[in-house]
Amino acid sequence: MRLWNLKSGEQAVVKDFDKKLSKEIVQRLLELGIHQERKVECLKQSFLGSPKSFKVGDTVIGLDKEIAVCISVSK
Repeated sequence: MRLWNLKSGEQAVVKDFDKKLSKEIVQRLLELGIHQERKVECLKQSFLGSPKSFKVGDTVIGLDKEIAVCISVSK
């Protein structure tokens, strides 16, 4: 399952990042607290679909589809 597939209110645990993400993007995700075995929650999706808001710990971040589909999660 991909992070992008979560619906509002659903939670999942990060499993892995796709190899097609650049090192810089992966580093930024790690800085934001998105790392393996971290719980994330989808808060809401914008009216036009992208970005979606995710809660990671005490932080809320917005991710576009291009990045969120590259993050594997499990419920």
